[in-house]
Amino acid sequence: MVMDWAYFARCIKEHFVPPRWRNPLIELASLYKIGTIDNYTKHFMAHVACAGLLNKQQQVNMYTAGLLEPLKIDVEF
Repeated sequence: MVMDWAYFARCIKEHFVPPRWRNPLIELASLYKIGTIDNYTKHFMAHVACAGLLNKQQQVNMYTAGLLEPLKIDVEF
């Protein structure tokens, strides 16, 4: 298959470069626990690293907001 360099470059950018409209804080706030707690924590930590300056309490609040009941209650108290 023959492809031109412009098409190849566009495909690479679409795959590896985040979109300009991306808002890491909104992505973090919309993160919910699906699967294991380890998986959720891993995704949360990756998103919180990109979300900008959040103090520890804000990070805890956002983390627990994405948990499901009854785990959410257990973590909050």
